Amino acid sequence: CLLTAHWPDYPKGLRPGFLDYLVSLYDKILAKSCLKKFDKICIVNELERNWLRKFNISNDKIVLTPNGIPSSYLKQANGDKFRKKYDIKKDELIVLCLSRLHKSKGLDLIAKLSHKFPDIKFVFVGEGGFLQELKRLSANNCFFTGKVSEEEKLQALNASDIFIHPSHFEAFGIVVLEAFAQKTPVITSNSGGLPWVNDIGLIFEDNNLKDLEEKLRLLINNKELRKKIVSKGYEKAKNYTWEKIADKFEEVYKKLI
Repeated sequence: CLLTAHWPDYPKGLRPGFLDYLVSLYDKILAKSCLKKFDKICIVNELERNWLRKFNISNDKIVLTPNGIPSSYLKQANGDKFRKKYDIKKDELIVLCLSRLHKSKGLDLIAKLSHKFPDIKFVFVGEGGFLQELKRLSANNCFFTGKVSEEEKLQALNASDIFIHPSHFEAFGIVVLEAFAQKTPVITSNSGGLPWVNDIGLIFEDNNLKDLEEKLRLLINNKELRKKIVSKGYEKAKNYTWEKIADKFEEVYKKLI
């Protein structure tokens, strides 16, 4: 019997207060006895290992089985097609955000920041209930595409010069791997498992708008740094395909059997 925990240490304040209380109560009373019932506990990033140790879980019981991407995502999509659709010129820099439009994703930081970069095209791909608030906060250089197909998602990543994922909580952040696979440099917050996945791109302090602005300016003005992140990021993405992760799971199953 295996458990994939997917980093349950959710930040307080992102869900109703009574749920935070119930989770805390469960962790104190039931979590240790529950976790002992499993033969292996799978973690999606190495940072999760330390969190599990507070429940007296032995290290040999914890196994790293990260999230991944289809190997087909390593093939470069047609970014020019995306630029043409939204009338964005080749010499215009695109900063992309791609996620569910929810307050937990930190997209309001990008909307506020767009006023300070009038020459940059900020593109938000995704749908959700936070759309109107983002439109209210954003400058005229922001575009909202709504829901897109998998093909157009990859085209958007390929077309972009910088990808930002400012989420306040991610256990992993598969979209970071997707950006690396499409050779796009990445900036993320330091929340959850993102620093472990994005150990190649730039990282800003969660909710720190000034720090994010500095990191974005650095990447905009340093083309060589962008190239360096792209090169290393693509190599990392090649190691995180679902095929390789499935092989890892198979090894775990065989040892248990």
